[in-house]
Parts: sequence; C-alpha cells; structure tokens
Amino acid sequence: MSEKTLRLEISGKIGGFRAALSLESTESSLSDDVKLLASLLGKAGAIGITDEEKIIKPNEPIKRLAGELDADSSDLQRMVGYKEGMVQITKASQLQVTDALCMLLYAYEKGYGESAIAFEQFESLIKQNGIKLAYPLTTAIFSLLKSPNYINSKLYDEEKKISLSPQGEGNARSAFKNYISGKGAKRTPRVAKKPRKNKKVTRHHK
Repeated sequence: MSEKTLRLEISGKIGGFRAALSLESTESSLSDDVKLLASLLGKAGAIGITDEEKIIKPNEPIKRLAGELDADSSDLQRMVGYKEGMVQITKASQLQVTDALCMLLYAYEKGYGESAIAFEQFESLIKQNGIKLAYPLTTAIFSLLKSPNYINSKLYDEEKKISLSPQGEGNARSAFKNYISGKGAKRTPRVAKKPRKNKKVTRHHK
C-alpha cells in the first residue's frame, strides 16, 4: 500500500515579510523534509521559523473553504484551485474588481487558515488570476479601506498586511454564493466611443 502524500509547509520572516517553502512529502520522509526546508529558509536569512510544520493534505484548503461557505467541495473544486500557497479562481478577471479581491482574500485566509496576507503576495495573487487594475494596487486597497471598510485598516497601516474585516468577509461570502450559483456580478464592458462625424462645411462663392 502506497504512503499517503502530504503537502508540507513551513515559514519564517525575511525583512519583515513572511516567506514560506512547501513540498510534497510522505509520513516516512516528513522529518527529513522539515529539516531541509528549515535549512533552506535559514540560509535565506529567515527568522522566526515555525517550530511546528504546517501539513496541508491534498484538497484540505478547498474543504475548509467549502465548510465556510456551506457549499459542496466537489462543486467548488471546479471553480477554485490551491497550489503552493496561491489561490486561483476561475474567470476572476470577469468579476467586479471589489468582489474578486474580497473573494481572493477570503479563499486564501479560510483555505490556508491564515489571518492575513503580505502586500507583495496579494499582488502576485491578483496577477496570477489575470485581474487587471486600472490603477495601482495601493489605490485599490484604499478604496477597500473606505466605507464600508472591507479591510482591516490597523493591520495594513502597521504591518502592510491585508486582512478582511467582518464586512469584507460578508461581501466575500455573498459574492461567492452568487458566483457559485452563476449570478456573479460581471464587469461592465466598456462601450466603444462612436467616431465623430466631420461636419461638411459648405462654402458659398460670391
């Protein structure tokens, strides 16, 4: 009987930011793999490396998210994917920007059991999901900080980490339920401007 495959992840801090390494492991090689990842993080200058390894079983994040949303994990798995600390939402680029950002944060926090995400990692999430912002990410976050305040402002101001507020979680759950049911709000397509017609000027000759 083959050994069960586990995803191992340990993390530490480098320059004030969270750094994580993960790999596929088995129960028999778990101890050696923990030492390997800890050694690699240490050589990279990481501090505060987690004493207890974080083991993520395959499909565990999607099951956690499904439990939060009271949804069927097999249905949700076709729409949301987890891999190496990242989250992929199918057709996220077609959703309203606020909904898409809240959904990504919610899926990351609930799926991985994290309380926040670093600014740079969130920026990578947005790019990997093909979400194109018409303005810098800092501006998008500022809009989420305003009423109804979807982001934890104190955490962002002090640590440059992004975490959903209770209002943000509520918006994410609502957006996810609409998304799952096929009623997700889509971006309004830009209307092409009609070319101006040049008025003909009639000259009168004397």
